[in-house]
Formats: sequence, C-alpha cells, structure tokens
Amino acid sequence: MLNKKTLTAAAILSLALVGTTTVPASAVAVSSDLENSEINPAIEENTSADYDYPIVIVDQNPITRAELVTVLYEKEGKPSVNFAMNYADVTNDAEYAEAVRWASGEGLVDGYENGNFGPEDPLTREQLAVILYRYAQNNDQGFTGNWAFSLGYTDASEISEFAYEAVCWMTMKDIMGAAEENLFAPKAEVTHEDANQVLEQYFNSMGSTEIPNPFILCDTMDEAAQIAGFSMILPSGVPDGIDNSVIRAVKSNMIEVIYQGDQEQISVRKAVGAEDISGDFTTYSDVNVEDVNGRSVTLKGSNGKIMVATWTDGGYTYAVRTEAGLEHDVIAGMVSSVQ
Repeated sequence: MLNKKTLTAAAILSLALVGTTTVPASAVAVSSDLENSEINPAIEENTSADYDYPIVIVDQNPITRAELVTVLYEKEGKPSVNFAMNYADVTNDAEYAEAVRWASGEGLVDGYENGNFGPEDPLTREQLAVILYRYAQNNDQGFTGNWAFSLGYTDASEISEFAYEAVCWMTMKDIMGAAEENLFAPKAEVTHEDANQVLEQYFNSMGSTEIPNPFILCDTMDEAAQIAGFSMILPSGVPDGIDNSVIRAVKSNMIEVIYQGDQEQISVRKAVGAEDISGDFTTYSDVNVEDVNGRSVTLKGSNGKIMVATWTDGGYTYAVRTEAGLEHDVIAGMVSSVQ
C-alpha cells in the first residue's frame, strides 16, 4: 500500500516515457458485458459519484503502460487523434492503439530508443508519476516558476533525472509518497490496487489550487539578502567536490543555499522565527541535542551519520540537511560557522 508523506521538490531536464497494456485473462474476473465493451478489459466503467474516471480493476497484478494511458484516454472521452504513431510493437488494430496514439500526441508518453512502446511492460512508480504530471501540465497544473528542492527520500538519488520534477510535484500534492520506510522505490512496479489509490488521490487533487513557488533564484548572496531582508554567512568546512550551485530566497522570510556533488546534496537554510525549517520529517534512530559553539543544536541521523541539524539563534531558525549524511565533526563545523 502507498504511504503518503509531504516532502519537497527539484528540477526536470527531459522527459522520456511510457505506456500500458492488458493483463492476462487469468489476472482479473471480468463480466461478459465488460469483455464485450470497447474499453481495455483491465479497466472498468466507474459509476460511483465519487469518481469521474474509469478505475483499474483492483488486484495485485502490475498495471501496464497501455492500461494507464487507456484510463486517461477514457477520462478525456476517447477523442479522435490525428497523430502518426510509429511504434514497432503497437499495431493499429490493437485495443489500446488509439489510447497510445492520443497519449503520444499529447506528449504524455514516448517510446524507447529501439522504436518500441512497450505497451505490456509493467509501469514503474516514477513512470506513473511522470505520465500523471505531464497530464496535469496539459491541464494547466504543475509547478510554476523555478523549483530547486531536495526530495527527502533515502533513495532520492535513484530517481531518474527525467522523473525528478514529477515525483516532487506528486509528493508535494500528497498524491504519492514513500512506498516504505522513506523509500520512494522509483523502479518498483505499480499494482492495479496501488494505481487505483493514486488515481483517486490524483483526480481529487486536480481541482485544487496550485501551490505558488515562493522561492526566487538569486545570482549572489547579496541579492538573496535583499529579498529575504537579512543576510546569511555561508558555512565553512563543506566537503570537497560539493559546489554551491543554487542560491534562492523567500521574500522577507528565508535564504537557502544548496550544495551539490555526485553523491551528496546539502541544503543550508536560515529563516525568521523559531520553527523547524529543515523540511525533513523522517523519524531517525539517532536524535541528540548538543552544544555546538554555544548553540543548542538538534542532530538527527542514523548509522553514525548526521542527516539533519536544526537550531535557533538571535530570532532566526537554521537548518542543515544532507542527502547522504555527514560525519559528526563535519556537520558540527558547518553549524558553528553559519550565521
């Protein structure tokens, strides 16, 4: 089952995607009326007032690429599409052909480099996120402005670059979250049952107001200080190979600097007030409060690594958060030098 958890987000550079297919006859029990209908046999008409889209028959079999696009195609009323579809493994007489044609023409999905679409391939969690995010963008949803957030999943580095922004949006909208123990599991297959839960949450949220991006990207720390209304002195002792790649600020509220390297990403924040601004609500096995250079600092982590450090000082609240975790002495040196 899917556990939902609100986290943060980041940038997408490209989109290469997916599709769906039918399940074996043994996978689901289908009524004779449904078998004779024009829709995918793994999809059933939903007559409940709570939903206005076709739902996936609930079982533990994987949903395929063709099945998902069929759901969205049915949702749109099966529109006629004039789009040249050249997938080697999708014939024009396939029951899902028009759904794949429509999804490809709308930019929701693409084929593979070998010219195939893979209609019967099981859908992965990150593929599900991307298709639904692209569908949302086509309906004037999705992120606005420049987003450069970190995802708090422990396996965030395993999320494909093309899917990162989609996963961020799906997470922030509380549509998808950790599969288990703070793992997003981007390559895990999605079952029909889980797909139906995601679709229910997704379409319920589609009518809600989009969250405006409060962050403004800055070229310099001086520019960030002008926007936030206060300055921030950057930490010393940042590990080698990690560069200060993003500076941004929230008007009259916060400055954030994001350091990025091949295996690590570190976020350093300063804001007005005393609340926890780390954006990390993971339950860690090790939580300690220590005096670091005269500051009472809460250190959270596991397996000897510090993942989050938070503290307050002089009317401001601070947070240092890492993706891979840092040694105690390294994080203490960074904490003691941030102002």
